[in-house]
Amino acid sequence: LEEEWGMTHCNPVPTPYVKPNASLRCVEGGSEVKGGTEAKAMSPADATMYRRAAARINYIALDRPDLSFASRVASSSMSNPKEGDDQVIKRIIRYLKGKPRVAIRYQFQMESEGITVYTDSDWAGDVETRKSTSGGVVCRGSHTISWWCKLQSNIALSSCEAELNAALKGAVEGLNVQRLAAALGD
Repeated sequence: LEEEWGMTHCNPVPTPYVKPNASLRCVEGGSEVKGGTEAKAMSPADATMYRRAAARINYIALDRPDLSFASRVASSSMSNPKEGDDQVIKRIIRYLKGKPRVAIRYQFQMESEGITVYTDSDWAGDVETRKSTSGGVVCRGSHTISWWCKLQSNIALSSCEAELNAALKGAVEGLNVQRLAAALGD
């Protein structure tokens, strides 16, 4: 990605994503406005490069929980990337420059009882659709078993509703892990 995007000499950043600037707003018809002008679609060549990068990042995020949210944001623009969407990809590349490898360590721990599920959401975090994102992690003791980051299917009317949707998703994920453990004889 660094070579393809011409970023071999870029400076690393501490996070893979930052919220978009307040000057980017959604207007009637779903078009984005930047500095008073409507954002144009990327050229076909740039759009192909964007899609290729977003797909690679999505693939990497399967093993890297730190990229889950940024990958979801990058993937949401794949069908119709606009000028300026490439900033998300560039930010992720700069993050990967500083953290090319992340390992989940499973050190010895005493046997733990059951699983723990942590969830969170951002109410109306997607500027264009006003949908919230649910994220969470399933742990057994201090070991990470699974994680997710997903755009909620409905528009939450309050932060409480967004958190409830995230908690419901967490309960489903926890039950799935519990059922898998039972099938494996745990």
